[in-house]
Amino acid sequence: MSNAAEHRHKVREEAEPAIFALLQDKYGEHYNTWWNLPTTFFPKTSKNKVLLVERRPHPNFLFVIQNALYLCKDFSLIVVCSDESEGFVREQLGRHAETTDIRPLFKGIGTRDQGRNEYNSLFLNCNFWRSLDAEFVLSIQTDAYLLTPLDESMWSYDYIASPRK
Repeated sequence: MSNAAEHRHKVREEAEPAIFALLQDKYGEHYNTWWNLPTTFFPKTSKNKVLLVERRPHPNFLFVIQNALYLCKDFSLIVVCSDESEGFVREQLGRHAETTDIRPLFKGIGTRDQGRNEYNSLFLNCNFWRSLDAEFVLSIQTDAYLLTPLDESMWSYDYIASPRK
């Protein structure tokens, strides 16, 4: 890894907990209240899916899931995790685990490099994408969050992504 990449990673690792603590302070109670309402549910299957691929029991897991499903109405949820983190995923989701497609495709937690390599391999695997059976997939990560509901104009594109920096 280059010095610039190492520096970005270090800065992100230091800033991320503080950023998500602020987000949790601002939105956490609202999301938790909504998440626990008896009327809150998301479908087990739908044409649009939220996808989170995370092999670790990540501290931002529940926040990013709640954030995405709150802003993506009628989407179903797919979580790809490891065999070691599946229990964590189910515990975090609570009753919503029943309507979540949980896929423990990874073995163990692994190293950072192993995680990156297996994540990239999964995203390049045509059979994986076919198995999602979705018209549109919003792939989320534990270091990102949505600010607003998705703009309907997005559905006219095959692929939208943030620029790589």
